Amino acid sequence: PQIRVIPGPARGVGPARNHGLGACKTPLVCFLDSDDELKPEALEMALSAWEVSDTMLIFSAEQFPGSPKLLTKKTPPNQFSLSGLLGDDSDFNPPWGLARVDHLQAIGAFTDELPCAVDYDLLLRLCAEGRTVRCLRTPVYRYRREPNAETVSSNQVRNYLARLHALSRLKDNHPGLVRSHQVCFNQIRVRFLLRFCAAQQAMR
Repeated sequence: PQIRVIPGPARGVGPARNHGLGACKTPLVCFLDSDDELKPEALEMALSAWEVSDTMLIFSAEQFPGSPKLLTKKTPPNQFSLSGLLGDDSDFNPPWGLARVDHLQAIGAFTDELPCAVDYDLLLRLCAEGRTVRCLRTPVYRYRREPNAETVSSNQVRNYLARLHALSRLKDNHPGLVRSHQVCFNQIRVRFLLRFCAAQQAMR
């Protein structure tokens, strides 16, 4: 009785999450993709670590099935920044955790313009708006990776093209902020473009 199915058109991950977000009657929301799992203690640990200034508390993730493999990079600070997302944290793929519903809605929530990498796009916009996004370092999110399985995130051509579009959206909406990070912004664009070209070549 506590489970409610919300039907809607199959328009992609962004619209699906926004559809659920719009139905929220609580101040916090936790997203969980259908092929992944949360450990039983995940929400309890997240609520214990939650701070009043947080917009999002991202879970660290480990891969399954097989031997657990930590997927979340151990960057020194526990708070994400725009410079980090244009640098060493650029491959991080959230959201794996709790988020404030009103803060997500205030920035337009998830984009419906991208087929994937909507999480990276969301993080860029949250950090550009000065929202506090932290990481719970204990791995409580289990991310399924089946050998040779075709998933939205495993299609590298589509993934890096979407990331390039996310950078363009950031530049269009925050041109002054991008100018202040111009060097790392240009570097990450070149990195994503090279990976996109390499993925295209691998598919031929």
